[in-house]
Order: sequence, then C-alpha cells, then structure tokens
Amino acid sequence: MIGSRAVAQRRPRYSQLMVAVAGLVLLLVAACGTEEETGDPTATSNTGGSDAAAASNALVIGNVDASNPAQKIAEFQPLADYLAANLEDFGVTEGTVRIARDTEEMAELVKSGEVDIYIDAAFPAMDVCEAAGCEFALRQWKGNTAELAGVFVAKKGSGIASLEDLKGKIIMLEQPHSTVGHILPLATLSLQGISYRAVEDQNAEVGPDEVGYFVSPGGQSSMNMLLNGQIAGLAFGERSFSQFSPDVQNQVEIIAKTPGAPSQLVACSPEMDPERAAEVTRLMVGLSDSEEGREILVTLRETQKFEEMPADVMAALDELYQTVKLVMQE
Repeated sequence: MIGSRAVAQRRPRYSQLMVAVAGLVLLLVAACGTEEETGDPTATSNTGGSDAAAASNALVIGNVDASNPAQKIAEFQPLADYLAANLEDFGVTEGTVRIARDTEEMAELVKSGEVDIYIDAAFPAMDVCEAAGCEFALRQWKGNTAELAGVFVAKKGSGIASLEDLKGKIIMLEQPHSTVGHILPLATLSLQGISYRAVEDQNAEVGPDEVGYFVSPGGQSSMNMLLNGQIAGLAFGERSFSQFSPDVQNQVEIIAKTPGAPSQLVACSPEMDPERAAEVTRLMVGLSDSEEGREILVTLRETQKFEEMPADVMAALDELYQTVKLVMQE
C-alpha cells in the first residue's frame, strides 16, 4: 500500500508510463496530512467510543491521523453533528468521529461498518477503499479547485532549475500519508527516471545519480532549512506553498509540479444502508446551499463544497492510482 508508509528505495520504471500518466492528468484537469506510529488507541470523539456509538446508533465519520487526532475530531465533529441531526428518520441519534492510526486500521473499521463515512486525501483513501471494498461518492473542493498538486521548490540562485539538478543532493518531503507532498513527488521523480532513497537527515551522503529525501518537520522550519542551504529542495502541496508570505515565495522558485489529484474523497462503508448513504451524500452536497452548511464547510479547512464524483474523473484517478503503485514498486 502507498498511503501509510514511506518507500525506502525505488528504481525508476517509467519508460512506458510517461505518456499514460500525462494523459490521465489531462483528463483529471479537463474534468474538473504528520503521521507517526504511536501506542495510543484509536481516537474517538467524546460523545462515545465504538461500543457507545453502536448502542446509540450514531453516525460515525472516520479519518486517518496518528499525530493529532484531537484536531481532526474538532474539524469533523460539526459535520457529524449536522448529519446526525438530519438523519433522525433513519434512527440516527448522534454523530461521532473516529480517528485511526493508519490506513490499515481504517480499512478494517470501514469494512466492518464501525465507520460509516470515511473522508481523507485521495491516495490514502484509495488504499482504504481498495482494502475495504467501498466506493467513492463525493469529492471535496478546496482553494476553488477540485484537485491539488504538489510542487518542488529550490532557492533562487542555487543553480537548481530542474529535477535533474537534484541528483546527488537531499530534499525534504511532507509526511508519508500526504498525497501531494510525499506520494506524488516520489512518483514524479520515478517518472523522470531519477532514483531516490530515504535518508535520516540533511547530513547524509547520497550517490551522484540519486536523490536523498527525509520527512519535513513542517511549516516554516522546513522552508528555513531550504533558505539556509541545508537542503537542496522541498516538495509539498501547492496550497501549502501559497500560504507562505510573498517575501518567502520570492526567495524560491518552483522547479517542477506533480500530477494533480482530488483534495479529499468521501466514501460510505459497504455495510451502510444504501438509503441512508444516499441521504448522507445529498446532505453533504447541500452544505454549500445554506448559511449553517457553509459554516460547517469552513471548519473543514476552508472547504468550498462537496460534489458527486464524476465517473470519468474516478476512472482516470483509479488508473493514476494503479500507475503510481506500479512506479513505486521495487
């Protein structure tokens, strides 16, 4: 699986995939996460644990985040409450949020029906649904777009103007579960015929024909390391990059961009009653039509809306997902 672990080393397998991925990305465009293993149990909102949720017939929203489950619970609880309040006719009495440590755990929760609605970034979500047998009903719009991409940036004047210039150097990526800041950047390197391997820090030695990478501590500290010359490049989501000040952005340049993928996907458990699932998706699509709904969307990291997943986009994304898995195989 690619959504819940980093890849130690990969050899490029790209000669037959460049044209296919380019075509898939065009179709997606036209049609339109820290994670560390901990010993803590799966986090659940204070309205009850899994036993309480089952007993009270709660609607459970799920997400994967091992590092800060409390933040994710706060993010999704207003949506859970809203859906529960509008599903009384289906016997729902409350809404809860369940945060799993990794995609494997979430797949079990979705498959068993302990999580009713699963919301997550594209590639971790596809890992989960491939294992759990669920299908995607909705996609999320953020930043006024239905999809996001990752960018590689380098310091201006560093002599690094392309991915080829990163050979023999070390870069930083976002956490392993990040679609646009980790998974797609690694796939992009492979598609360019560039070998890469994980290293411990910026002081590691790498060969002249490979790129070393390690996981970013996040935010300004990562950018400071780039501006101070401690790393050669930094890859993260283009939306994250846009949040840096103009002064910071003017000191770096984008040297490459990854293929795009939906910001977030929404799937229902295969164990969920089809009529209830249909009503959930209707309610989520309708959030952008009311003041109450729009306030809930704001809590979901400035989401603009949810919309039904177009069939052609889903087909293209599924092919891209399979391609990325193939590219990143050893």
